[in-house]
Amino acid sequence: MTDAPLTFRELIAPVTPEAFFAEHHGRRFLHVPGDAARAARVMGWDDFSGLLDMTALWSSTSMKLVLDGRTLEAGEYCSPGRNRDGHAIDAADLERVAEHMAEGATVVLDLIETLTPGLRAATGALENATGALISCNAYCSRQAHPAFPAHFDTMDVYALHIAGEKTWRIYEGRFEHPIQQAGHDYPSFPQEHHDEAKGALATEVTLRPGDLLYLPRGVYHEALASSDVCLHLSFGTTEATGLDFIRNVAGDLAALAEFRQVLPRFDDEAAHEAHLTRLAGRLHEILTDPHAAAEMRDDQRRRAFANLAGFRLPAAELGPRFRVIGDARTSGIDQAVADWLNQRDQFTWTDLVAEFPERGEEGLAQDIETLSEAGAVEPA
Repeated sequence: MTDAPLTFRELIAPVTPEAFFAEHHGRRFLHVPGDAARAARVMGWDDFSGLLDMTALWSSTSMKLVLDGRTLEAGEYCSPGRNRDGHAIDAADLERVAEHMAEGATVVLDLIETLTPGLRAATGALENATGALISCNAYCSRQAHPAFPAHFDTMDVYALHIAGEKTWRIYEGRFEHPIQQAGHDYPSFPQEHHDEAKGALATEVTLRPGDLLYLPRGVYHEALASSDVCLHLSFGTTEATGLDFIRNVAGDLAALAEFRQVLPRFDDEAAHEAHLTRLAGRLHEILTDPHAAAEMRDDQRRRAFANLAGFRLPAAELGPRFRVIGDARTSGIDQAVADWLNQRDQFTWTDLVAEFPERGEEGLAQDIETLSEAGAVEPA
């Protein structure tokens, strides 16, 4: 696997980011044929095996086994153990896990988005493009053993196929704006409901190494390995909603005396309604204050880039990190620097200085200022 950073443009090529966000994002699914080289830049069998060998990571909460539509109980593949904090857990027993895999069980590794260089690069590319926090699960499946029935997810899914082949069925049905809350997610309804709500089959695609499948949240789908063994990564977005905006504002209301004030008695209807009307008016002022919107944008930015680090030891400082959000070549800076930036979605100050020592920190700082004014980069 190469150390070269994977950009979002490369991840969805030959579709352009501009076409993707104009025609597909949040609207309709997209199948992007790729090649094995794209998959290899993110993960291979050796990488997946290495993850499994990180035995201290896997428990009944971080690893799932699913066989013919049934999620196995912890006791079927775990043994009593302790996590790195010393707390008792159901630790994955990898010998038993291997036995279930031989029987056809799908192994799901949860939240692996930062565990290898390839995963971090793909995660960073998606976070930079979508402005959303990205999580990643790995699915290792066996032929003819379905893991999950037709279902929908509460997040947009970018499925990158790594090895083998898997056939995906995508249906016409879609749950409108699902969230992880009772009544608005897949587990809230019986399978009979989903069997009807999924609707007619819209399309069926077979993913091969390097292929990417984008599914907007709420779209019904199911997948079945069509080769002896296959591996794919599912990158999912956690994006802010209007409910998050309300929660952000609500967190500040305790500082205001009128919201701490006791409500009038419920049997004094006129006083009760008048008091709530005053609160509603005050809340409207708060919600429409530009400061509230600015705070929400800052919160979204913090969440989207929460996993970005950039250690370059032995240097102790992380240093600033930047997003590339435009064509650096249009800013008029040094051509070599512009070309280097255009091959990345993100970069750190440390990396930039190390790559172009001849320009010096003062010259590079001026380049960053010029790029920022041109709208080509911004702090991450």
